Parts: sequence; structure tokens; C-alpha cells
Amino acid sequence: MDNITYMLLGSVTVAETVRLTVEPGIVVKALPNTGLFVDGGLKLEGTAEQPIVFTSADDDRVGNPADTRSDGSDEVPEAGDWLTIHYRSTALRPFSSVAHFESHFARIGLIVTGGDVPVSNALITRAHYTGLALDEDNASAVSGVRIEESDGTPLLLSMRANRDEGVGLVEALPKSKNTLEFNALSDNTLRHDAVVEPRTLDGRAAVPYVWVSATVARGTKLTVRPGVRIKFINSAGGLTVDGVLAMEGTAADPVVITDLEDDAVGGDTNLDGNDSAPRRGGFSFRFRANERDDENVIRHTRIAYGGYSGGTNSVVQFEDASGLLEDVTIEQANTNAVRVLGSADPTLRRVRMLNLDGFPVTMAPFSNPTFEDNDALNVAGIALWLE
Repeated sequence: MDNITYMLLGSVTVAETVRLTVEPGIVVKALPNTGLFVDGGLKLEGTAEQPIVFTSADDDRVGNPADTRSDGSDEVPEAGDWLTIHYRSTALRPFSSVAHFESHFARIGLIVTGGDVPVSNALITRAHYTGLALDEDNASAVSGVRIEESDGTPLLLSMRANRDEGVGLVEALPKSKNTLEFNALSDNTLRHDAVVEPRTLDGRAAVPYVWVSATVARGTKLTVRPGVRIKFINSAGGLTVDGVLAMEGTAADPVVITDLEDDAVGGDTNLDGNDSAPRRGGFSFRFRANERDDENVIRHTRIAYGGYSGGTNSVVQFEDASGLLEDVTIEQANTNAVRVLGSADPTLRRVRMLNLDGFPVTMAPFSNPTFEDNDALNVAGIALWLE
């Protein structure tokens, strides 16, 4: 029997000193809870005629024999049947590469952590969580990747991933959520400077990022470029800034922050049609005192459906911190727009606060904010709430 199928019976780690080459046309089927983890070198280079395929042990469409487990049609492959292929931070470069490769029914189709592992001409289908994950300081050149029917977001992109020209790679077909998701690190704390750029996915410019929560650590700067769209999952998340946040849109290309279910921004991100509507109160921005807090700026940004009554009780909160809000619109919040605590001294310049369940600004007696040409409409009261 030619080119017999390989079966992954347990998880395999390619050690740091080892180089593994998989030849064109190889089919590898994986049992549940197994995966391939790369600390050394892994070359997955098929051809257009003979791609390399990793799939579920229950996938009878490919392999020799196709019915590898000899169970007829008793078992049907499902998204998440096996784990992933994960190039970890020690993986050998430039030996490691991925080309003419297919992944089917994994939890995450392919993960590249740190460094540069080129990925080209890949097909990733039926991933349970994410099709392709580029994590940490990743500079992988990615082209010609097609992601079909992911249960989750097709592309998970670290805020530290260095893709100056955008990813510009992925076709995400129907049943894949047309979003990018980004994260900081495993503990959701960003400890290295990062830039969030507008990205193109499936030919769509400025595809929304999906975010739950993160913290910008002391000494770290997070920059958000003009045109970025961010949608928060409505779960009382947000961004805590112990370092610096520079969120700077332009008048022509503002940054937009909103709820995951706001289909007016970036379309139907969660693919539920008209089954849900945006909800107020899922996220907030919290600036805390540090030696660089005067560098904080949110400019030419629209923030909708924020506010978190269980914590900040506001959309933007300054805690003994400085910062600038300029040409910002805060609307559709279930709380106050801005809260100024302790000795905080932010500047609010041309801030529009609209359709709020709370007040435009609440402030502590010893705070010292500066107000310049701000506006409020349809709020709980036209007043400064002293707390």
C-alpha cells in the first residue's frame, strides 16, 4: 500500500535540537486531545498537487486507507477533534516553514508563537476556536491562506505581532466569523510596546478586532492607529492602563470602539443575523497613575455602548492620572461618560457625551480636570456629579 496514512496516537514534541521534515502528500490523522508541538524545526512543505494534510482520525475523506479506523461511517469528524500544530517560541528559523498545507477539524488549525515561520497556500477548515493564531512578537510572512467554517474567529493576532503591511492574506468563507481577535499574553497583560493596525481580511478593509479585556503594564505603550475598529465582548471587560495608551484616529479615519453585537460597525461580526442587538455596559477604559500617564491620549475616537456599573461606573475613568480626551464621542452608555478620581487632572476637549444613563462627568473633590468646548445631550443630568 503506497503512502499509507500516519496516525498521531499521542501528542508529539519536536525537541529544540531536532529537525523534522514532512514530505509532500503525507496525510496525518490525529486522535482526540493530540497535537504536534514544535520547539525545534518542522518543515511542512507540500506541493499544489500533493499537499500535506493533518486531520481528524474520523475523517474518511482522505488518506490511504481513507477509513483509517475501519469503522465505516459510525464516527463523523467534528471541529475540535484534535488539538493543533504549534510552532513555539524556540522553533528553529529559517528551517521551519509551512506551504501547501491543510488542517481540518482541529481546535486551532495552526499556531505560530514569536519569530518568523512563513505560511503560504494553506487551507484550514472546521477549526473549533481559531483557524490561524499568530502570537507574541510574530513577524511571519503569510499569504494565500484560506480559512473555511471556523466556529470561532478565523485569525487570532497578538497585539505584538509585527505585520507592518497588514496580514492581507486570508479568505474567510461563510460560517467563519469575519473578525480578527487580538490578545496580549496568556495573562492578558501587555508588557512590551505594541501597535494595533487596521487589517484586511477576506478583502475587507478595517475588519473589526474582538477584545475581552487586557492590561497595559507600567512602562509599556499601546498605540492604536487610525481606522481601527474594536468590538468588545459584553462581559464587563475593557482596558486597564498602567502604562500608556495612544489611541489616535483622525477626523477622516476615526478609531471606533463598540459592542460585539453592533452590526453597524464592521457588519454582522458574530454571524447571528438580527438575533441580537448591541447592549450597553460591557467595557470601560481605566487609566491609573504612573510616571508616564501624561502621555495618555484618546483622539478622534467614537466609543459606543460602554460603561461598567460594577467597577468603574463610567466609560473612561482616570484614577490619580493625567491624559487627554480630544474630539471624542461617548454615547449609548449605561453609566457616566467620564469619572475623575483622586487627584486626577485629565483634559477633556471637544468631547461629545450623548444618550447616557448616567451623567457626563463625575469627579472627586480634589481632582483638577480641564474642560474645553464639550457637549452633552440626552443624559441623566446636565451637571458635574461630585462624589
